[in-house]
Order: sequence, then structure tokens, then C-alpha cells
Amino acid sequence: MDTLLTQFIGALRNADIRISTAETLDALSAVELVGYSDRRLLKDSLALVLPKTLDEKAAFDTCFDQFFSFGDRASRPPPAAASSDAIISMRLFMAPPLSVDSPIHEVKGH
Repeated sequence: MDTLLTQFIGALRNADIRISTAETLDALSAVELVGYSDRRLLKDSLALVLPKTLDEKAAFDTCFDQFFSFGDRASRPPPAAASSDAIISMRLFMAPPLSVDSPIHEVKGH
């Protein structure tokens, strides 16, 4: 598991943000997708999968800014390179499933 992410999850839990094991795995997937090199992209991606309420979102923003503001992060290699489409991919990954009544499920030609 990613040590930096594990430490950040611990900081969020210390800030009274409830993070489940499943949400931790979602956060790991997000970090693997976007990496650490673009701080804004990382924050936006993790904000999609970790905080659940407005209060948690505010606490997440503060915690993220404090956690990632200290020290030189260059010595920690990013697990994946970020792309300009990474945040869109992350939103699609986290989108709720379509219902079976959705027009997208219609089979063409049948």
C-alpha cells in the first residue's frame, strides 16, 4: 500500500472524517490514476472518493492543504503520471451505475 496515502488517510481519520476500507481502496485507485505530481488534480480526485458530507469536505480541504504543504515531496516518486483527462476518468469511474431502464441499455437493431 502507498505509505503517503496511508498517512494521509490517518490524518483524515484524526480530523474525524470517517474513511472506510472500501473508500481507502478507491483513494488508492485515484492516486494510481492521477499520481502526486499535480497537487490540484490529486486533491480534486481524492475529494471525489473520501469526504461524504459538507462538514467532511471542509475538513478534508483543510487537512489536505496542511498535510501536503510541508516538506519536499520530490523525494517521493509518484506511482503514476497524471494526464489532462485523469479527472474525467476518475469521475466516470466513480459515477453511479445506469439503471436498466436507461436508453443507453437499448440494443440497436433488436
